[in-house]
Amino acid sequence: MDYQKLADDVSQKILTYYQDSSGWKVVKSTKGITVSWKPSNEYSGNVYRGEGIIEEVPEKVIPYMYLAEYRRKWDKAVKSYSLVDRIDQNTVVSHAITHTYGFGIISSREFVDMVHIRKYDGGVISTNSISIEHEKCPITSSHIRGFNNPCGYICSPLPDFHPIGIKNAIPSGQMTRVSRIVSDPIKREEQQEALRSKFRARGYPSDTLSDQRRRETWHIPSWWSSSSQNWGACFLDRWWKQPYPAMLSISSLMFKRGLKS
Repeated sequence: MDYQKLADDVSQKILTYYQDSSGWKVVKSTKGITVSWKPSNEYSGNVYRGEGIIEEVPEKVIPYMYLAEYRRKWDKAVKSYSLVDRIDQNTVVSHAITHTYGFGIISSREFVDMVHIRKYDGGVISTNSISIEHEKCPITSSHIRGFNNPCGYICSPLPDFHPIGIKNAIPSGQMTRVSRIVSDPIKREEQQEALRSKFRARGYPSDTLSDQRRRETWHIPSWWSSSSQNWGACFLDRWWKQPYPAMLSISSLMFKRGLKS
């Protein structure tokens, strides 16, 4: 099986669902989550999409969508869930068995899916899945084998969470703080580069980070008292610890589970 081609095809399909803004009909909206649907152009049935906001960065949300140690904690629909193969750094094969429903009227289903993680510019991360056949999961009489069409989650930062003035000032403030508390120049540069990487992943403008880097020779003015330094550090801490909200969308069984600010 050409997993790379399959991953590319499914990722493009999920991205198309995510970018498609026409024809969706809202079927339910409650507690900050909206579920919509539209007829599928590829198979008999409908495509569903959910949208919402979650108070967390995409990098921390996506692992909960497919890693077994996290998925089993929140997905009450599955009786068991595990990863049976790792194709590469960003592609795995999952095996899930659902519960029975309606006092056994609806039998449990078994799904074997390829799951591919893809990152896009601006801090957008997606999971992209489709059912496959795999040698480690042969079809048996114990469960009914189900099939998932292309489906997944898309988690993207909300760029307008902070006003632009504050958004541009946050990297500068954080770098200033590192410069004050880290005296070793090598360690200081390492920590500042780690911060820049985080800001890039969160979709901060490259020109903002470049301008900030050119101003990295910092000093504390003589009028800056010890108490005002502490106050300033607390102020920056409050901004830094504010969760950066992200939009999570799921297509096919598209449930955009969102993070709320």
